[in-house]
Amino acid sequence: MEIVHKAIRLAILVLLGLVPALILLGHWRFAAGLGCGLAWAIANIWAIGLLVNSALGPTPARFWKMLALWCIKLPILYGIAAVLVVSAKVSPIGFLLGFSLWFVLLMAVAFRSVLVSR
Repeated sequence: MEIVHKAIRLAILVLLGLVPALILLGHWRFAAGLGCGLAWAIANIWAIGLLVNSALGPTPARFWKMLALWCIKLPILYGIAAVLVVSAKVSPIGFLLGFSLWFVLLMAVAFRSVLVSR
C-alpha cells in the first residue's frame, strides 16, 4: 500500500505542476482534460481502496455500508467520467492521457522502490 500512497502523492504533484503549465501555454482544454483524467483516476483508486478495506479489513463492513460505497464507485464516479468525456470544455484525449498517466506514475514509483531496495 505504501507504493500506492507514494504514487498518489506524485500524481497530485504532477497535477499541480503540469496543469497550470499547460494553461499558461494556452492549451486550457487539454489541461482540463488531463487534470480531470488524473483527478478521476485518483478518486477511482481512493474508492477501490475504501471498498477493499471495508470488505477485507479486520472487521468487515455491513451490507449497507458496502452498498453505499458501491453506489459512490459505480454510478456516481463513472457518471462523472462519462459527462467529462463528452463535455466540450474537456479534451477527451487529455482525459485519456490523464487517466493513463496514473498507471505510468504507479509503475515508476514501483520500479524506483525495487531499485532502492536492492
